[in-house]
Amino acid sequence: MFTFISDWDGVLFNVAALKQDWFHLLDALSGKDAVATYETVKQECGFYDATYHMELLGGTERVWRQAITDFLREKAPQCIFPEARPLLEGVRARGGKVVIMTKGTNWFQRAKIDLSGLDSVIDAVYVAEDRDKIAAFREVSASFEEPRIFLEDTPEELEILKQHDPSLRTILLVRKGVSLTAPYIDAIVRHLGEVLLLLP
Repeated sequence: MFTFISDWDGVLFNVAALKQDWFHLLDALSGKDAVATYETVKQECGFYDATYHMELLGGTERVWRQAITDFLREKAPQCIFPEARPLLEGVRARGGKVVIMTKGTNWFQRAKIDLSGLDSVIDAVYVAEDRDKIAAFREVSASFEEPRIFLEDTPEELEILKQHDPSLRTILLVRKGVSLTAPYIDAIVRHLGEVLLLLP
């Protein structure tokens, strides 16, 4: 047994493909320019906080829930990277547990995951609503056995987690651009299909 932990946005879920349509939905719901407030949200929160973004636009998740649910029901499955399902199914076939550990607004991240169509191959979801994932990682560590393998597209996140748990096996996903080497990165992949070759 092993535990495979993966980030969501940018790793399994193509958030860039969702972003423009998300802004159009917020524009339509609020009558305001969602793009103009997006950077303010990222700067002030340190991550994308969907609830705060909607508040800046004059709305709330509670009021806009049905429109958001309908939107994500249609769009979330389209934003899954094609190699994501085979990877997660491969982890399960090898006896691994699949854990998603992501950062952002809890309800928004969970809605993207729950409506993605991948929920049947995911064992647990942890959402860190603060600036780092250490609290969520502590929960994962307490609940899931070693070895634990973490797939992430942000080197800084891997560095923080590896400092917390030196036994964690870390994999950096670099789809494009220059990859880097660092003592906190155990492997680098350019495609999700490569990850299966690194698993027990």
